[in-house]
Amino acid sequence: GEIIFQLLVDSGIPMSKETATCLYTAVMMDTGSFRYPNTTRNTLEVASKLVKLGANPGEIAKKVYESHPKTWLLLLSQILQTFNLSADGKRAELTLTKKMFEKTRAGKEMSEGMINYLMMIKGVQVAILYRQLEQNKYKVSFRSQGKVNVAKLAESFRGGGHSQAAGATMEGDLEQIKNLVRKRVNRMISKSRK
Repeated sequence: GEIIFQLLVDSGIPMSKETATCLYTAVMMDTGSFRYPNTTRNTLEVASKLVKLGANPGEIAKKVYESHPKTWLLLLSQILQTFNLSADGKRAELTLTKKMFEKTRAGKEMSEGMINYLMMIKGVQVAILYRQLEQNKYKVSFRSQGKVNVAKLAESFRGGGHSQAAGATMEGDLEQIKNLVRKRVNRMISKSRK
């Protein structure tokens, strides 16, 4: 959002209220509503300029966070039942299966952001979401509080991303995938303490 804003400013293209709203939404989402470490002085200045151009922060937040259909809550109730926390409280996991989508009739897009619930737990350094794509194929998403570079973790599984949000697609038995991921995450958490 910040980059596109700057490109539009540099090009001299005037921004409509709709464009400002879209860019503000992107900035808000990318920064976790201005809570993540990637929130900089420039981020807040861009957000302020977008508000001046017509973006309405309260209205945008309401549409993003308080406009879910009932099926979203049903899916969330299913996924939270899979919650797993490591003994040391530093690694947290959720699992989302195709059956859960079928049972709740929720769309795939409704799983967006569910991994963030794990990041709300005090002490969690790495959050992991296993989302089934098909039989024996999973999208594994990683989030980090900052001490562990999950981009390197994802790359070790032929995935990608950045240091605090990354992912990879993995094939095989789910429990074997989890065991492999847990070993690497535990090793990285252990190294981050040194």
